[in-house]
Amino acid sequence: MGTVPGTINTSALTASLGRPIVLAYGKHLVGGNVVLMDQLDPNNTILFIALGEGPWDTILALNVNGVDWDLTTPKNYQFHKGWEGQLSSDGTLSAEGVGSLYPFDEDGDQKADSLTPPGIQGLTFSRTAYLVLSVPFDVYAPSASVSVIGVYGTREIRRFNSSGVLIDTAGGDNPAWQIADLLTVVRGLPDSRIDWASFVAAADYCYQQITINGNEVSRFVSNVAFTQSVSLDQALQALLSTCRGCLLDTEGTIKLRIDQPRSPVFDFTMDNILEG
Repeated sequence: MGTVPGTINTSALTASLGRPIVLAYGKHLVGGNVVLMDQLDPNNTILFIALGEGPWDTILALNVNGVDWDLTTPKNYQFHKGWEGQLSSDGTLSAEGVGSLYPFDEDGDQKADSLTPPGIQGLTFSRTAYLVLSVPFDVYAPSASVSVIGVYGTREIRRFNSSGVLIDTAGGDNPAWQIADLLTVVRGLPDSRIDWASFVAAADYCYQQITINGNEVSRFVSNVAFTQSVSLDQALQALLSTCRGCLLDTEGTIKLRIDQPRSPVFDFTMDNILEG
């Protein structure tokens, strides 16, 4: 990350660039990891905040210095989902965003952000979801540092039909589809190794509606996050635990089975138990 003279108030936190980023599924409250802060303008602070391994689905809420920002109108922030970066892009906004700070990158093109401070090499943070903010100076801020907390729908995951045809890609808290993502996209197993019919059946069972305290909820949901200190096997076991699932590797494919209520094979009663 290069600088030029005159950027002494720009803190390029290069040590942060080497930190592991999280692999998150479901909905999370995230502070993120500040990788760049620029205070050349006394009236505004520019922040680049790495969030997690992309692509992420959406930003649902944003609180800056104790104030909730209205996400329904353009603000001084841009949310990059974490697609493959475009190294040659110059950060120019799309035509519909010209003249304003577009609230997020709808196309997910992961271009170098238009808020990149002068003298800083524009980066795309390829495959990392990140947030860029221009925060106005606030005399009533709770501290000298900028506090940023957001609620996000995190990693987008793929869903298939029982024949193995891709249906869509979106965020979600269904552990069956999260397990499929961990096996294929993260671990790198080919899609042909997955018994998609079993995963569809497992996903449908996870999302069956049950009543708890008078409220209709899905049977199993998973909102979990892992750092790089957690192995893939540990992450996989954790996801399986959220839905009482197990994996079977048979006949060249991997099947997902979830423990479900079954009719008993035999009932033990006082009439068929011998004394002693």
